[in-house]
Amino acid sequence: MVVRSLEDARDRELVRRVTSGDEMAFRDLFNRYGPSAKSVALRVVRQPFLAEEIVQDAFLALWRDPGAYREERGSFRAWLMSTVHHRAVDVVRREETQRKRAREQLPDLEQQADVGDLVAEQTDLAESRVRV
Repeated sequence: MVVRSLEDARDRELVRRVTSGDEMAFRDLFNRYGPSAKSVALRVVRQPFLAEEIVQDAFLALWRDPGAYREERGSFRAWLMSTVHHRAVDVVRREETQRKRAREQLPDLEQQADVGDLVAEQTDLAESRVRV
């Protein structure tokens, strides 16, 4: 438990330094938690490039607004992993919504293809009649 407390204290100090614009502190946090954050995102979205984007977005949000992390609410690690997980779930929901919209529009496309087939069949039928 003491080790966890020391890690939490170190993380909190790094976040305070990020608040003052310390890029090295930001890099330390990224190097420390980037791989774990990517693993969390990857488990949800199952696509490496999306997982990387999610992690980048989460860390960019930290850089822009380090005050979003509140020390009194828990460890930085828990906050970051929760942030990454929520962002990953949002991406999955957004993609599912897009797929649903595409499926709803698909019947219209299938009907258009059927009309094209009907016209082609009628043309072939007309040509066959002329030959007969």
